[in-house]
Amino acid sequence: MSMPMIWSKRYQGFSLRGRVFFAVDLPDPSDVKSAVKDQPPTLNRVVGLRDTWAKIDQKQRKNNNNNNEKGGEKSAGRNRGGGGRGGAAPKEAVPDYHQLQFLVGKIVDVSPHPDAEKLWVEQIDLGEPTGPRTIVSGLKSYYTAEELNGRRVVVAANLKYSKLRGIQSQGMVLCASNAEHSKVELLEPPETAQLGDRVGYEGADLAAHPLGEAKINPKAKTSPWPRVQAKLTVDANGVPMYDSKGLVVEGHGPCSVASLKDATIS
Repeated sequence: MSMPMIWSKRYQGFSLRGRVFFAVDLPDPSDVKSAVKDQPPTLNRVVGLRDTWAKIDQKQRKNNNNNNEKGGEKSAGRNRGGGGRGGAAPKEAVPDYHQLQFLVGKIVDVSPHPDAEKLWVEQIDLGEPTGPRTIVSGLKSYYTAEELNGRRVVVAANLKYSKLRGIQSQGMVLCASNAEHSKVELLEPPETAQLGDRVGYEGADLAAHPLGEAKINPKAKTSPWPRVQAKLTVDANGVPMYDSKGLVVEGHGPCSVASLKDATIS
């Protein structure tokens, strides 16, 4: 009987009347052990086509059922408002102000910057175990060293450190200024506030958004600093505000400036 042949890489197949498929192993020329000269082919299995297609059809139906079940689970998760795996609620966005860390500090030392006439180099105690921070401020035109030393201030403490004329500044002292920048005054915390206390605003729940160790780049496109800074003002009554709400240290009272009104804070 003549039989059509189907070739593959490792075996040769013969079909008899479309009912049975014979898989015949051939020697692999690349295999030294099996590449024996004149080695005859070996018939190693016989498969009925009906059984083969039945198994394929059964496997396909099982895969379809699994896919349908997974799709149903994802849809149920979305319907529950999950927005993700396990039906977890979407992460709440942290408000701009809450991403920043404004802390009460005290200037404990002031020295002139060696390479800049208008800059002071200050050591400011924020109540941290690592000791005072070095902060460079452009306040030399507005305050003497004697006027600054010992003053209590508010520091933007989690801005990315930057070098100012070769000295790394580890924060920013917040000050109010008029439109012409001819007058600048320190933003002062309430007298009873402790070093390291966080400055918030009326109605703010700062505890709901505790801060990590990440530093904020004030120049980054997504930085909250420019948006927060635009809302930091001193109103017509001389009260420091954020978005029309008074700046306060919880349990200690409001922040203040010496005399400026209708001013900005930066």
